Amino acid sequence: MGSRYSESLGEDIYRYIMELMPHTDDLNIFLQKIYLRYNMPVIVTDIAFHLIAYGGPYPCPDPLWQTIVTSGAAEPETVVNYYFGEGFTDKMSAAGEPIDASWGINTQYPQTTCSVYLGNSIEGCCSVMYLDHGKLDFALKLNAAVKTAVEIFLGGKLRRQPMGAAPDRLVAARILLENTDAPIQLLTNTAFYKNVGLTPGYMVVAMHTDDTSGVRLQNIVNNIKVRYPQMLYLNKSDDMYLLFQNIKSDAMRENVLSDIKAEASQKAVFTCGASGVFHDLEKRDAYIEQARLALEYGINHCGKNCINYFFDNFTEIILRHGCDSIFAESLIVPEFKRLIDFDEENSTDYCQSLSCYIFERCDMTKAAAKLYVHRNSLMYRIKKCEEIMDVDLSDRKTYEKLWLCCTMRSIGALPSKAE
Repeated sequence: MGSRYSESLGEDIYRYIMELMPHTDDLNIFLQKIYLRYNMPVIVTDIAFHLIAYGGPYPCPDPLWQTIVTSGAAEPETVVNYYFGEGFTDKMSAAGEPIDASWGINTQYPQTTCSVYLGNSIEGCCSVMYLDHGKLDFALKLNAAVKTAVEIFLGGKLRRQPMGAAPDRLVAARILLENTDAPIQLLTNTAFYKNVGLTPGYMVVAMHTDDTSGVRLQNIVNNIKVRYPQMLYLNKSDDMYLLFQNIKSDAMRENVLSDIKAEASQKAVFTCGASGVFHDLEKRDAYIEQARLALEYGINHCGKNCINYFFDNFTEIILRHGCDSIFAESLIVPEFKRLIDFDEENSTDYCQSLSCYIFERCDMTKAAAKLYVHRNSLMYRIKKCEEIMDVDLSDRKTYEKLWLCCTMRSIGALPSKAE
């Protein structure tokens, strides 16, 4: 068996691979046959270290590989602190050919690695574990041959984000939009996130199109990204989730949604759901859910080529889904949250005054009697509530949203103070 790793048998690798490929249409089976012939485990991942295929023993000798094989992805901490933080990805990308990656946490499990390309874009990596240091040269040759085969094998089938996605930004998107249990402290690793830049004023948009191939959807996202370069994006099932940053006003939010509609309507039949604007990434689950619920409502009730802002159809969405199945943070319309925040910061209780007024169907006299205050005092309080929330209570939709918030707050479905 030892002669199999000799210099003269380098050609055997390519000969065997060329014979194998026409008869194997499953990459996992292909890599397993490579492993069985050369006794070197092989793993292929996308650029965010999510598993594409593996060939080797089970369990895998390397615990990092084993995590990827069993759970489908490397732990976010490993990706941030090692693959990016210690320069693994930078060295792999810069080399342009297989390199020896047997350093850092790989010291115990010697391996080679290289980038997998589709066109001119790095879309993944291919690694070979050789364990015996005397077999490094052969492992490099095997890695180069397998990498070429993988690029041919996958072609357009590689499960990936829109072409050209930078690895660090894709990992950031997955931590923020998919691995929502991952601690936000990971985002403070400046060595990893130096190019990501996270600026409060976030909004999540979920987009669905009639494009089953995903090509037009990718094109839409790429064009939107030209206008909003700090946008992060992630393909989840058949939908694309976009995370916008630095939205400072309702006007900016409307401009973003208008730009999305203008771009998407040129290329596909689409529906979008947009969350409210938020500032705390620890609560991103609630706003991802807002976008998802708004998208679902839009698909079922708003027709084609529409963008459904969560709070524009707040009452309908909440009544259809019920309070128990939705994050409490999603149940607070921005206007009412401003009133909660004001009460907490100023030790006032305008929320109670507003609730009583709304529950009495805006009858100032009855509400004042219930609160044991003079009618003029309550009139002042309600006027102040309108100023703080920047609303007109005579507007039907505004009244409905606030009635629902007051009702949910009265039954404990909303926090009694800002969190």
